[in-house]
Amino acid sequence: MRRLIHAVAPVLFALSACGGGEPPKPAEPACPLTLDTLPGTSFVMVEATPAGDTLNARARLRFDKGEDGLTARYTVKSLVNTYEYACKEGRPGELKCATEPQFGRICRSLEVVKEGSCSVTSIRGLGFDGDDATIEAAVKEAKEEVEKIRKDPAFAQYKLMYNNAANTVQGVLYAKIDAKKCRLKVDDMSILVFEGKTREDFNPVGTNPFAQTDKDYVFEDCPREAVYADHDAAELPADLSVLQPLQPREVGKDVHYFYVGTEVAKAEEGCTYNADVYANYLSVAKDVAITPAADGALRWHVSHAWADKDRTTLAQGKQGGILHAVRKKTCGGTTEVIDAVCNYTAF
Repeated sequence: MRRLIHAVAPVLFALSACGGGEPPKPAEPACPLTLDTLPGTSFVMVEATPAGDTLNARARLRFDKGEDGLTARYTVKSLVNTYEYACKEGRPGELKCATEPQFGRICRSLEVVKEGSCSVTSIRGLGFDGDDATIEAAVKEAKEEVEKIRKDPAFAQYKLMYNNAANTVQGVLYAKIDAKKCRLKVDDMSILVFEGKTREDFNPVGTNPFAQTDKDYVFEDCPREAVYADHDAAELPADLSVLQPLQPREVGKDVHYFYVGTEVAKAEEGCTYNADVYANYLSVAKDVAITPAADGALRWHVSHAWADKDRTTLAQGKQGGILHAVRKKTCGGTTEVIDAVCNYTAF
C-alpha cells in the first residue's frame, strides 16, 4: 500500500500543475495610507474626463502636524489661493477639516435679518467654534457697522450681500481613506448662513478622489498677484505702466518676473534672501538667490521659459501659465517664508 501511494503522488502533482488550475496570486500589498499617516503627505484631485481619469493640480491638498494639531492646506480648485483648515477626527474613519469661521460675516448675516439676534451665544448656537475674545470683537464691529447702515437707502443691497442662498462663512472638507485604491475620498463643502440658519452645500470640487503625490507642488497662498509683473526683458523698465497684465509672451524664451510691491523691498543687515519658483504649481527652481543692490534694495527678479504644453486657462479666459515665487529670508540661521507672489502669463 505504501508503494501505491508513492506511485500515485507524482501523478496527482502533475495533474494539478497541468490541469488548468490557476497558481495562487500574490497578495496585494496593504495600503499604507491611514488617517494617522496623513501628516507630511500631499494629494491631487483625480478628475474624470472623456479621455479617462486625469490629475487636476488646481485642486491640491497637503496635511501637516504642528503644535496646534493636524492642519490641511487646500486650494479648492482656485487659480492661486490656498486655504488653511484645522482637522480632527469626525465620524468613524473620517477626518473633518474646517477653516476659521468668518465671525464678522456670520454676525452681519444674523443682524440684517433680525436686529439684536447676533451674540456670542447665538453664534455658538449655530455650531461655530472659537474663543470668546475673537467672537466678541467680531460681534462688536459687525453690529456697529449694521446699525450705522440700517437706515441708509443702501441697506437693501447690504442685506442682500449678507443674506442670500450662497452666503459662505466657512469651508469644510471631509476625507476618508479608500484602502482599495489607496487614495482619499474628499467631500468639499461650505457652511452657509441664510435667513438666520446654517446649511452645508458643495464647493466647486464636490466629491472626488484625491491621489497621493510625491511631486513638489506649491501650497502657499497668493492673495496679491497684482504686485508681481512679467516682462520680456531682464531689466525692470523705468516706466512701470508698461507692465500691463496678460501681455502675450513668446514660448521658449525667458519671461522675467519682478516684484513691484513695497513689502520686504530692502535687505536687513545680516540676512540673505531667495525664492522658490513654481510653474503651473510644480517646482522649477529652488533657492534662487536675490542679491541686494548697493543701497540695500532687493530686486526680487526670477525668470522662466514656458513651453506649448504648459498652456492652461487663465483669468479672462486667456491661455498661458501661472507662475508662483515663494519669497524667503534667512537671518541668524533661521529661514522663514515671507509670502508667495504670483502672475498669470499669457502666451
